[in-house]
Amino acid sequence: KKFTVQAEYMSANYKMPDSVVKPSGYYLSGTFMITNSIEAGFRYDFYNRDSNIDQSEITRYTFSAGYYFNKINRILINYEIFDDQKNPNQGNLLSVQFQAAI
Repeated sequence: KKFTVQAEYMSANYKMPDSVVKPSGYYLSGTFMITNSIEAGFRYDFYNRDSNIDQSEITRYTFSAGYYFNKINRILINYEIFDDQKNPNQGNLLSVQFQAAI
């Protein structure tokens, strides 16, 4: 069985005319091949628009499942759960992707 794990951290400082904006964030993701053609995955994202401002954080949990018809053609289903402090009424997202190549 094959595992993949990936993580990244990002940060910056932008000098504006009246202030300094400090966005930062990170993500952690992993996938697991259940069989040769079925893959399951999870991703956690955290983003802070500006550490100087309250309620500027966004978190997202993504659950995914993929089916590989062959090495280059697949279908992928993602369900994303959002928690945005600035936009609390933002809904979750279900997406379906189909990748085809010749």
